[in-house]
Amino acid sequence: MPAEVTSSTTLDRGSLAATSPRTQTDTHSATEPLREAVAVADAFRTTGTSPTTVPAPKFRSFDTVHLVGPGAVGRVLLARLAGDRRRVVAVTDSGATVFDPRGVDVAAIISWKEAGRPLCAYPGAQPVTSADALELVDADVVADASSTDLERDGWTEALAAALERGACVATAAKAALCEAGAEWLSGDHRSRVGCNAVLGGTGRSFIAELGELQRRTREIAIAGNASTTAILDVVELGGTLDDGIVEAQRLGFLEPDPELDLRGTDAAIKLAIVAGIITARRIDPRGISCQDIRSIDLRAVRARRRRSATTRLIGRLSAAGDLRVSYEEVSRDSILAAPAGRVVYEYRLSGDERRIHIGSGLGAAATAAALSTDVRGLAAEAAVRSARPRPAFTAEVVR
Repeated sequence: MPAEVTSSTTLDRGSLAATSPRTQTDTHSATEPLREAVAVADAFRTTGTSPTTVPAPKFRSFDTVHLVGPGAVGRVLLARLAGDRRRVVAVTDSGATVFDPRGVDVAAIISWKEAGRPLCAYPGAQPVTSADALELVDADVVADASSTDLERDGWTEALAAALERGACVATAAKAALCEAGAEWLSGDHRSRVGCNAVLGGTGRSFIAELGELQRRTREIAIAGNASTTAILDVVELGGTLDDGIVEAQRLGFLEPDPELDLRGTDAAIKLAIVAGIITARRIDPRGISCQDIRSIDLRAVRARRRRSATTRLIGRLSAAGDLRVSYEEVSRDSILAAPAGRVVYEYRLSGDERRIHIGSGLGAAATAAALSTDVRGLAAEAAVRSARPRPAFTAEVVR
């Protein structure tokens, strides 16, 4: 049974807005309760300013978290952060935000969402857009566990604005990194962006070695889609594609929209992110040639197994700069022949060297664990940097 929820879980100072389409004025009134709540929170952060002091930039202790996307991954993340020194002060889904500067009731929200109920019906929740919520809450860490949507207008800009305000962004969603990853991870925001969950638990290693990878990478090969690997495992043993899809679903590997996996789109997105960041350019995954799993010859897949080989969906960046995602015959001895519970990112460097990153951040629980690693790691590192002494700035009033 869902836990009983009361309005004390938020700092609501007004009623929810009507569900009918809103004008610009209506939108402002809908966000006003959250604006007032944020103002109350800001009052607790400062002792006030005297007439002779110029207000200092906002100091961040990097102990507040705003979760966007309380789906399967987001709910596991909430459970992992419960009781952590970093408190979750806001949770946003597609229709509303729950906010409390003292920390939201994590257990109640998990129970509420697991019952299939939207946050817009949660007591005290405010019907603001996700982008507005990021600005109004202004938490120290944004954890984006929303679904990947390449057509989502304004979301990349909203995350970029959070970075400009000094926040950290840890993401399990891939669209924003496709659009702005090259810029974010090659500029001033590099130390405050996390892609560990996006890259199946290899994102921390990727960023740690990024300087060398950008200088020396000549080719990339990625076996990064666990769903198709799980499907192919079933096919190799005589099952049908439908049997394999059922198994991938049971294992929790399929994307919320399974077509992203079946068409090769998810693999193309990951290739676009990694290749784009390494080559410092934006790559649109929709321009990458992808092979649909429904086009493969199942008899060939089974024949490869009989000769000690296997089949994997591989994303490649060639030395000539070509990008493709296709099913390949892979030796069982190859590092790319990873089992369904693993992803492999292989970077071929100058000097005939390789860097191999292997991750197991697959499925809701493991993805949440990878995201949690980023949330805690980014916050801790940013807190150390922000703790460095800064000179006070005051101004005298000439009378």
